[in-house]
Amino acid sequence: MLLSKLDRFRQRTEFFMRTHTIPWRSSQLGLDVFLALAEKHFTFGTISPYASVVTFLAFEKLQIDDIDHLVELMKREKHQIEAELKVSESKDKNVQMNQSYMKVPHTVSTPVLSHFIKMIESEIDETMKAETETLSSEAQVQYIERLLNASIFHWTTVGTQERMFLDMAQRILNNITINVRIRAMIVFSLGYCSTGGLPILQAEILKVESFELLPIAVSSYCYCIRRTYNAQDDSARTIIQSSLESIISLLNHSSDDVAQAAADGLASVYAAWDDGLSVLLDTLQHDHIRAYTALLNATKDLTDNAINQKCVHRAAELIEQYSSSLLPLFLLELYHSIKYFHTSVLLIRSPPGYRGINATVEVAALLVRKMPAA
Repeated sequence: MLLSKLDRFRQRTEFFMRTHTIPWRSSQLGLDVFLALAEKHFTFGTISPYASVVTFLAFEKLQIDDIDHLVELMKREKHQIEAELKVSESKDKNVQMNQSYMKVPHTVSTPVLSHFIKMIESEIDETMKAETETLSSEAQVQYIERLLNASIFHWTTVGTQERMFLDMAQRILNNITINVRIRAMIVFSLGYCSTGGLPILQAEILKVESFELLPIAVSSYCYCIRRTYNAQDDSARTIIQSSLESIISLLNHSSDDVAQAAADGLASVYAAWDDGLSVLLDTLQHDHIRAYTALLNATKDLTDNAINQKCVHRAAELIEQYSSSLLPLFLLELYHSIKYFHTSVLLIRSPPGYRGINATVEVAALLVRKMPAA
């Protein structure tokens, strides 16, 4: 019905799916109906952005409360990855690329989540048995990346399941023989945990040998701080400042990537403070160009819209304050960010841990009101 050529059918179907206020459970639907809905959502992703969004919103109200249902999704995910890896050799145009079944589960029951963590750990242990980089081992690494990416949406409360994940993460990060991409995804996922993830991330930041993971660890550490502490609470602000000392020490790191990640992370945290712009400038020794770059980079985080908007406002304030040097720089960046804009809406599929383009258009909209004469 969502693909019907008749507006009335499409609109009534969307109305039903949007206004269905009773949470669904996969056990109520049954395995066949649940998988049929998942397949339709999967197919819509390539042929109809509109239908895909509607089914996406419907799945937000669906809780997977049957382990067998999650296992079936995981099996299909593995087969999909294997097909995608072979498509370049076979040139099979029937394979749908960059689609993930693991984007379906928005909420899962507590028993299912516990089982999910155990299965992720088991799959990671399986990769250690692979002695060579083969097609199958690459499929396994991608599979684990997608499982971990799916798991981050479930760390909403502190509980036994989060403790299970933290114990697994600590064990994996201490084993340097495990594929670096898997370790990177673990580090990324830790940012979505409560304060329990902070000590592990801080330990990773302090490891001299972890330069490859350091930018991700810094970003996750700052994200975890933003989620955990209320920036408007004076007592919390003291804790935040103390927690950020290890990040501030990285601002002059020998690696440009690490130093930039530290500046970006600080910008994302300070942006939530009323005096955040002045604190950021003080921390960066009044290097306003570096502060400008950090604030724009911080707007790339698509997982935190509230902070994204704060960074947009702080960036506009900074450009207004240093307009003579920053406005020409910003206009050039704005031009490069919009010159490839399309006249039609395109559906873009993002890889795990994806960060989008910076919000130059939103900053420009604010500047038009702040500096109409410019």
